[in-house]
Amino acid sequence: GGLWFGREIVIDNVIVVIHVDNCILATNTTAAMRTFKNRVAEHYEIVDLGEIRWLLGFEIRRDRPSRSISLSQAAYIDNLLTRFNMSDAYPLTVPFDPNCNIFDFTLDDSIRETMKKRPYAQLVGALMYAATGTRPDISFATSTLARFMADPAPLHWEAAKRVLRYLKGTRNFGITYGNTKDLTVIGYSDADWGQDKVDRRSISGYSFL
Repeated sequence: GGLWFGREIVIDNVIVVIHVDNCILATNTTAAMRTFKNRVAEHYEIVDLGEIRWLLGFEIRRDRPSRSISLSQAAYIDNLLTRFNMSDAYPLTVPFDPNCNIFDFTLDDSIRETMKKRPYAQLVGALMYAATGTRPDISFATSTLARFMADPAPLHWEAAKRVLRYLKGTRNFGITYGNTKDLTVIGYSDADWGQDKVDRRSISGYSFL
């Protein structure tokens, strides 16, 4: 919609995001926000919770002076630590042990029976939700561990718990979207040499800011 002011027309942008019974409303003017809420309330019973703070386990913080929005999953990480009995675990600063070769393992029926009692798939799945949300720093570790989802070994279980211990030590990390006049794109890349223990492939990584 739009409003005429003299010879200018001011366009009101309204974005509505709905997930089950949660609804996020974003507008470019306060008037548009108020009008939209009133019109929806004419047809549906709604509860206005004010400025957004939480959504699907994400904590959302707005810093109006700096015109930035930060997303984090600290509460989600705390729930994971409780769910997998890791609340008292010692935190770590690196998600993967570079000296541990998770491709070098053996399995037998006894080990498989033991691993059936370990919620490996549930833990890796929970880590993937964080990795695709606000924690891309665990993406490599999580995607690698997911390769063993069907038939994991004890060292994979320990490696997955290590990622959780890393999240405990960095629970307040997140992503910040800000306003900046500097639109320069900076890229970083690096690669090892034959680090993949299975077929000696090199592993490369990159990041663009």
